[in-house]
Amino acid sequence: MTVYALPSQLIGKKIYSTDGEEVGQIEDLLLDENTGNLESALISPNPESTLADRLVSEDSHKILPYSSILSVKQVVVVDSRTLKGAAVEDSPYLARRT
Repeated sequence: MTVYALPSQLIGKKIYSTDGEEVGQIEDLLLDENTGNLESALISPNPESTLADRLVSEDSHKILPYSSILSVKQVVVVDSRTLKGAAVEDSPYLARRT
């Protein structure tokens, strides 16, 4: 059975990686205007997070790709491997490192 969450229930949730690192907190959601699909979350990054450093910046916020989200309950859990692995370099949402 599919369980749905209202956008208002996601705003303010803390984000943790599968490695236990606190990545940040959800501030807003970004939807595709054509399809209405959730594309990413705009987050306030934890300044101590190495994973948040890898995300593309939007002013003082970071853009977290929806594809990295594994679970939403009391907190949001994101896949560390997606954010720091080889697939990161191919994502338009993640900053390229040289």
